[in-house]
Amino acid sequence: MNRSDPAEVVRTFFDAWTSKDFAAAWPLLDDSIVVESPLAKYEDSATFKSALTGLASQVSVVKLLAALRERDE
Repeated sequence: MNRSDPAEVVRTFFDAWTSKDFAAAWPLLDDSIVVESPLAKYEDSATFKSALTGLASQVSVVKLLAALRERDE
C-alpha cells in the first residue's frame, strides 16, 4: 500500500474493516481523527474504533457505493 495516496489508505482501511480485520484497520487511523456523521460525532480514534467494532458486529455486508478523490470532483 502506498501511504502517500490517501485514497489507497482509505480503501485499504475499508477493506480491512469490512472483513473484520481490525488488527490491519486500526493502525491506519490517526489517533487525532475526528469523525462527524449524521448519527454521531467521534472526537478521537478510540471512540470511532469502538463504534465501528460495534457496527461490524451488527451488519453482515457493507458495500462501497462510491469513492471520490480530490481530483475526481
